[in-house]
Amino acid sequence: MPYVYKNAKSKFYQCEIWVDGSRVSRTTKRTSRREAEAAAAELQREVNTRAKAQAAAGTSLALNAVALRYMEDVGDHKVEATTIDSRVNYLVEHFGPGKLITEITHEDVQALINRRRIDKVPRTDRRIAPATVNATVQQLLKMFNYCRERRVVFPLEPVWRKLWLKVPRERERTVGHELRDEDVARLDATLRADYAPLFAFALLTGKRQSECVNLRWADVRFDTGVCEWKGKGGRLVRLQLTDNVRAILEPLRGHHTDKVFTYVAAMTRKPDRKGKGARVKGRRYPITLTGLRAMWWDLQPKAGLKHVRFHDFRHDVATRVLRKYGLEQGAKVLDL
Repeated sequence: MPYVYKNAKSKFYQCEIWVDGSRVSRTTKRTSRREAEAAAAELQREVNTRAKAQAAAGTSLALNAVALRYMEDVGDHKVEATTIDSRVNYLVEHFGPGKLITEITHEDVQALINRRRIDKVPRTDRRIAPATVNATVQQLLKMFNYCRERRVVFPLEPVWRKLWLKVPRERERTVGHELRDEDVARLDATLRADYAPLFAFALLTGKRQSECVNLRWADVRFDTGVCEWKGKGGRLVRLQLTDNVRAILEPLRGHHTDKVFTYVAAMTRKPDRKGKGARVKGRRYPITLTGLRAMWWDLQPKAGLKHVRFHDFRHDVATRVLRKYGLEQGAKVLDL
C-alpha cells in the first residue's frame, strides 16, 4: 500500500510509491485522506503497469526514445524515409517527447486528429486532405506495432478502427480530362529551371513523386540502357533509357554525387536543432518529397491551374500510351 502523507506546502495529500527499490512521489490531488488513499492505490497500479511495460521492452518507452529506435530500425531503411521522419517528428512534437507511448489513449489520438485536420498544406491556405490525416495516425499505429513486436503491452490502446477519416473516392480520369498541351506549356513557362528536369522526367515516364526524388546515379546504367531502383513498398521500378530520357538525365551529371534531381538553394539557412537542413545560397541539394509537393502547389496558381495533382501525370502517361498502343501492348510498354 502506498504511503500517504500531508505536505505543509500543499492542500493535497501526497503519496510515495516504491517500484523495484525506487521511490516515486506523486500528488493525489485529494484533500480527504480516504479519497487520497484510493487515488494513491490507482497511482500504484499505473506505475506498476508502466514499469512492467518498460521492463518487457528492455528500454525507455518515452515517445522520443521510441521514435529514435523506430527510425534507426525501420524508418531510415525505407524509400520514403524523409516523409516517415517528418511524420514521426510531428507525433513527438504533438504528444511531447516524454510522453510514454503506453499512455497514449483513444482520446489522445482523437485530439491529434482534430489538430491535424486544421493544418494547412505548406504555402497554401488549403487544409490537408483526410488521407494525409490518416497517414499521420497510421504512422502512430506502426510505432505501436513496432513496440508490440518487442513485447510491450498497451493497457490503454486506442480503438484504431474508429479513428480513420473517410477519404473521398479518387476522381475519375477520362481522355477528355487529361492535362492539355497548353496546360503543360504554362507549367513549363512558370516552372523554376532547377525543378524542370524532374517535371520533364515525370511527365515523360509517369513515375511517382517518391520514385523521381529517390532516383540515384547508382541506379542509372547508361551502359546497359536501363534504370532500376526501389519504389513504393520496396517494389522494383524499371525504366528503359530512351533517347528522350537520356536527354533529360545527361545534363544533370556532376550536379550531385548521389541523387539525380537537385535544386539550387535560393538562400543560406542555418541547421535546425538536430543539425540538419543547413543550406548555402547557390549550392545544389537533393530535391525532397516535401519540397517537391510545396513547389507543385505553389506553381499551380501561377500557371493558371486548379486542383491538379502531381499524380495526374501518371494518369496522363498511361492514357496516352494505351491510346497509342492499345490495351495489351500498352500494358507491356508501361511495365518497362
